[in-house]
Amino acid sequence: MKRITLLLITIGLYISSFATIDTLNVNITNDTILNADTVYVGQEIVIETGNTLTIAPGVVLIFKGDTAFNKMQNTVAGYFYVKGNINAAGLFDNRITFTKADSLNWGGILFHNSADSSLLKYCNISYGGGIDSVENVNYKGAVSVTNNKVKIYSCNFTDNGNAVYLNGANINLYNNIFANNNTAVMTLASDFFMGNNTISDNTNSLVCTSSSSPTIINSIIYGNTNMPVWDNATVTYSDVEDGATGTGNLNIDPEFTSMYKISACSGVINYGSTDANMILDNKDFFGNDRVFDVVVDMGAYENQFEHSYYVSTDTTTYSICGDSIEINGTWYSNDTTFQTTYSPAVNYCDSTVNIVVKEFTYPTITFSPADTIVCLNQQFPLFASISPEYPSATYSWTTNTDTVVVDTGSYVQAIMDSYTKQYYLTVNIDGCTLTDTASTNVFDEYVINLGPDSTDVCRGYVIDAGAGQKSYEWSTGETTNAITVLTTGLYEVTVIDTNSCRNIAQVYVPILPSPVVDFENDTVKIYTDGNTVLGGVSLGYDSYLWNTGATTPFITVNGSIGIGNHPYWLYCSFTNGCEASDTVIVKVLDGVNVNELNTTNGINVYPNPSNGVFNVSGEFSTNNNVTITVLDITGKTVLIKKLDNVSILNQEIDLSSNNKGIYFVKINNNDKTATYKVTVE
Repeated sequence: MKRITLLLITIGLYISSFATIDTLNVNITNDTILNADTVYVGQEIVIETGNTLTIAPGVVLIFKGDTAFNKMQNTVAGYFYVKGNINAAGLFDNRITFTKADSLNWGGILFHNSADSSLLKYCNISYGGGIDSVENVNYKGAVSVTNNKVKIYSCNFTDNGNAVYLNGANINLYNNIFANNNTAVMTLASDFFMGNNTISDNTNSLVCTSSSSPTIINSIIYGNTNMPVWDNATVTYSDVEDGATGTGNLNIDPEFTSMYKISACSGVINYGSTDANMILDNKDFFGNDRVFDVVVDMGAYENQFEHSYYVSTDTTTYSICGDSIEINGTWYSNDTTFQTTYSPAVNYCDSTVNIVVKEFTYPTITFSPADTIVCLNQQFPLFASISPEYPSATYSWTTNTDTVVVDTGSYVQAIMDSYTKQYYLTVNIDGCTLTDTASTNVFDEYVINLGPDSTDVCRGYVIDAGAGQKSYEWSTGETTNAITVLTTGLYEVTVIDTNSCRNIAQVYVPILPSPVVDFENDTVKIYTDGNTVLGGVSLGYDSYLWNTGATTPFITVNGSIGIGNHPYWLYCSFTNGCEASDTVIVKVLDGVNVNELNTTNGINVYPNPSNGVFNVSGEFSTNNNVTITVLDITGKTVLIKKLDNVSILNQEIDLSSNNKGIYFVKINNNDKTATYKVTVE
């Protein structure tokens, strides 16, 4: 007894039969398997996000137009709205059927942002009308896909409005038959792949907007009322009525038999692409092996008879690239014409034709880019094309340094090293070969010499990548040809040379310990009755030398040296050979030290000597910001005090926790400074 089910309720995990409930919405909220002989659908069926509806082989889904839902809607006899995933995979001899029950067409299978894994395979889909709007989106086909990558394999689309409607969809259509539809495929802004489809007896074959870029291969588009509309289509190895631009395309009657199979004498047999990557399924529409008799056929059917020869016109021309050619056991030379008859003994096809033997016309090889100018070790694609085109042509690339074939496509990924300066291409067309050389101009590599790695150097070492090139970019961010290295590390430079070639070099630089000499100010002012302590280094260097002849880290300069500018320099070094120096100008002014600070009664430091606690006092002529800095005998700062808006200075300094010895007290207001020596006992 047959199982007949009215699909009008929320579907559970496994469906075989259930009662009739007339409701407006049926939501599939669990992974569900539909397995019944016949299922009647009378409304919208929603497959919710994250859930999968699996339809078993042989299920017949009939969409009814006389339910309460459809009487209210008054448009279509139900539909599937797929937000999740649908897996309708029939068998070539046990297909899944989607059709209508009465005069009202059904709304179709609508995919909206659903899972990319949805599959329709070995399905019969007829009388689908589409939906004008669901959730403000138009679905105008028996199968409508929006923003998805659905796979539709080996399905039969008949008597639909638009069989497949795509909007922003990137899907695979493979092994399908489209017949007697208003439009086989209509697209908006979609980049889809169509392989081995048969499209015939439709009002419109394909209608693709200018923003759609389909890839069509190994297909038959023949016998439709209107020609395809496909401004940006890439069409190859297909039989298109009235012709199509692209490699391997034909414009011949495919000679359909029943169910859009092709006759054993059809000219589309063994004329598909030889690229195995274009074969998405190993079976054709009827379940036959997709490749039979060497090469794939065009269309949804793979011919199952040996196809050794076919004469498509009344005259056949043989082109020879040698002195003669063997035809049916007899050798013929160039410029020979004769008549022969092909009988069913060859391949079921009787033909009497004129045979013309003439010299083969060699094509022209064009390389792109031509006369390439490249940098040494630069990799780039080198393309080749032949004119006129020969679908049977094969390619082999070699180099001037190696006779081994490095590639067999129409382009090679070339790279020019110190030895490889040319690429050779040999094209074979049915035994006729021609060879050409891709001419290239190779710029020699600009050699960057940064010096040896691991050579100990002093701080301030200069790395030079060589002057005169277009640009430099160091790992430090600098863009000059030479940089000064202050720290140990790995340094890298990228150089664009005068030929716009790019090269990179690295060097590791270990920096030896180096003295650091840096006077705090370039100029120090004192008066004729004052003095200052000079020192811009720390202790611990191996040698010190002042221009005065002193060999101590610090010296005291007295204003008695005379009014004017007096330069003092200090040179320090390590025994490792690293050295550094700096210069300071002592500017001696006429006057007394007390006026330098704009004081009225001078600065008094007392008691001096002290036990470490002493006072700094004085009175300024105006309010001043004052800084008191205390340095030890080595020049190291041990204390800083900053006082804001001071007119009367009275500040206690506590050095009782410091070592005994001599200290220098520097008092600064604005840009004027005075230094005093104090003793801590």
